[in-house]
Amino acid sequence: MKKSVFFTYHPKVVESMVRETPKTILGLVVLSVIFFLIYKDYIPNKLLLTWGILQSIFIYLRHLNAKTLGIYIKEGNTEKIRFHVKLFFALLVYSAFVWNIGAFVGVVYASSPYEYISFVLIMGLITAGALSLSSILSAYVMYFLLMLLPQLFLLSQYSDSVHHAIILLAIIYIPTILLLAKSINKNLVNHIEDNEALANSVDALHKLSITDGLTQVYNRHYFFETAKHMIELSKRENKVVSLLMLDIDHFKEINDTYGHQAGDTVLVTLAQEVQKMTRQSDLFSRIGGEEFSVLLYDTPLEDAKIVAQKVCNTVAAYDFFYKEQLIDVTVSIGVASIDKSVDSLDELYFHADQRLYDAKECGRNCVR
Repeated sequence: MKKSVFFTYHPKVVESMVRETPKTILGLVVLSVIFFLIYKDYIPNKLLLTWGILQSIFIYLRHLNAKTLGIYIKEGNTEKIRFHVKLFFALLVYSAFVWNIGAFVGVVYASSPYEYISFVLIMGLITAGALSLSSILSAYVMYFLLMLLPQLFLLSQYSDSVHHAIILLAIIYIPTILLLAKSINKNLVNHIEDNEALANSVDALHKLSITDGLTQVYNRHYFFETAKHMIELSKRENKVVSLLMLDIDHFKEINDTYGHQAGDTVLVTLAQEVQKMTRQSDLFSRIGGEEFSVLLYDTPLEDAKIVAQKVCNTVAAYDFFYKEQLIDVTVSIGVASIDKSVDSLDELYFHADQRLYDAKECGRNCVR
């Protein structure tokens, strides 16, 4: 069954409502105290106390609802957010019921013009709600109508022109405040979307700055910056770090024979295949041209040579095709590890590069 999207809102929109909740609760407490003080000499104590308890229950549940929503927003738990947004709607219905019950009881026990006081209090609530509830526009519209319509019905029971004039003014007020709420909501949503677009642009720029444009693996700059931190971490944790330096054999001949587009295809395919053989803790990068590096964390030299040989064998056995032409591709790999004589990235890189040179000298397609 397809889920309804009515209670599905952007987490940032819900988060905005949650942030406004303390102000809303403070306003409710103030208006509830004013209501109590105004009607304490008219409404029987038991009824007034019951109304106060109902109002207190709402304030507590609203606080709890906002607190719980805040937790699930941080966790990114969409299902729980939807559920508690539904509870939020239910609480608004409950709040409108309590306030209108108070207004009707006030009219019963207090003579005119006390109905105006209840009307003003409720108008103050729905006006303030335009600021605190407009982040979830449908919730505010529902709350607005549930609060105002019973008041208009109550005022319509009076036959004098003053009450009718107030009803007319309230009807004029309806589109004004709803348009204000819509405008606030639109500005909030636009602000959220603009911030997300900016964040996505920053993320995209960051990815471009650390990624090789052709092969989509890490680039040379990112390799040297990150490798330094990995080596420092390995020293603190007493772990061994090993470096593989890979170079495609006779790559110039591939470009000269099949064209540079074929060479690019080889680079991309080789990067994809080597990436499959690396762990999440490893650092795989394109250093430049046809040269790649793999920094293996917590990997002794002998284990690193096994990994290198596996890479070497896999590349040699892989069928590289470009426009249905089979291209023979092999790699030479130099391997070095951090030890007592090699304790920095520069030295590690130098030794691995020397081993790579040795592999080239020994006929290529091998590990040294």
